Amino acid sequence: AISACEKGDQWQSALQLLEEMVGSRVDCCIITYNAAASACGNSGQWQIVLQLLVDMAYFHVDRDTTTYAVAVRACERVLELQQASQLLHDMFDDLADPME
Repeated sequence: AISACEKGDQWQSALQLLEEMVGSRVDCCIITYNAAASACGNSGQWQIVLQLLVDMAYFHVDRDTTTYAVAVRACERVLELQQASQLLHDMFDDLADPME
């Protein structure tokens, strides 16, 4: 359902569905968060996308390259280039192989 909201440019609905899932204690996976973030990012809601990254960490949902790409694109779309650059740095730190 959240992916449908993403495709229909319904970021508020996507966010509401995610919030309802979290409120109902449904385990939300990375795909769910990425779809909600993409819906928000495509609508220029870059600050909400950044909050979703924080929420993912809080709820122990792994972030992947797709998560960060959505966030970077959202920031670039509204010319928040310093924030986009910081996200790239964060991505490399977050996704670095701890065995290296």
